Amino acid sequence: MKRRGFFLVLVFFMAGVAACGTQSTTDEDNGAGALSSLQTFGDEVKLCTPYLGDSTLEQWADWDPDVSGSVLGKLFDPDNGGFECIYSHIDLLDAHIEMVNEFVEDWDEDGQYIQGDMTATIDNDTSAVTIPYLGIDLWPISVDRVITLENVSQDLVVHMAFSIDGDREYIVEQYAIGNTDAGVYYTERDGDSLRIWHASITTGSVQFVWEGDVYEEWFKITQCSDATGNWEAMGGGSVSTSSSQMAFMARNDDTNDSLDEYYLTLTLNDLVTGNEPSGGIVGPRTDPLSGTGVLAYITLGNAKCFGFLGIGEYPDNTGDLAWDQ
Repeated sequence: MKRRGFFLVLVFFMAGVAACGTQSTTDEDNGAGALSSLQTFGDEVKLCTPYLGDSTLEQWADWDPDVSGSVLGKLFDPDNGGFECIYSHIDLLDAHIEMVNEFVEDWDEDGQYIQGDMTATIDNDTSAVTIPYLGIDLWPISVDRVITLENVSQDLVVHMAFSIDGDREYIVEQYAIGNTDAGVYYTERDGDSLRIWHASITTGSVQFVWEGDVYEEWFKITQCSDATGNWEAMGGGSVSTSSSQMAFMARNDDTNDSLDEYYLTLTLNDLVTGNEPSGGIVGPRTDPLSGTGVLAYITLGNAKCFGFLGIGEYPDNTGDLAWDQ
């Protein structure tokens, strides 16, 4: 298994892990709240992140989101990006959360429960789990319970460990579909602030980290995949209709073996209407960025920038993603 050395990415997630790891929510603490359903993510992510699934865009001269293989189309359009689109994986996470929620009335009692094609095994005796693949260097995460779902008709197994404390939620998930597809998630929710960290193998391998705030209408992201041997993008910004500014940087094997980096800045209106940004694409980058304004989202070392995950930082096989607790 490859080691992940993206320190700047870890800084923001370790802060949340520390908060979660220092407390364990009990049924006595939560009372009726112990039976609160887990919240899904897709609708809220779309409120603070571009979504191109319903857009019909004009041709850009260079970085057209409608063109197969384009950076912004990969990230934000499920039909274009496929396994490289964050929404493809967020939709799957939501589907698994909804499966677990179907057993909410049984959460507090250990045992095995059946609904339709699904069997849930509930374990309230496990108080901490490690994060598969993503968290090999992180300490265990405190959880209230672990639920294992099996759906024989889909050849699906889902392990979901989580804690709920008011409007704060933490999820550690691993899933496997047969012997070919597998993935892991670590999520944090604190009111309007959301974080999702994911890695998987389907038709290809991918890893991404996303963070956003629904109320403040901003997001940041970093992602890599094996779509072209190595493909990486990172950036973020505001999607507010009054002050939208976003910046993205990308590199891949075709750009000097991922050594050359290209970036652009644009507004949400530019993106959803298909207007080509006036500044165009800048690159290959040779001078350090200023880190001021929207460029902060692609300036290494800035708190708004995750940075690149690193060349080849995605799982090699489903064994990398195994649930080993």
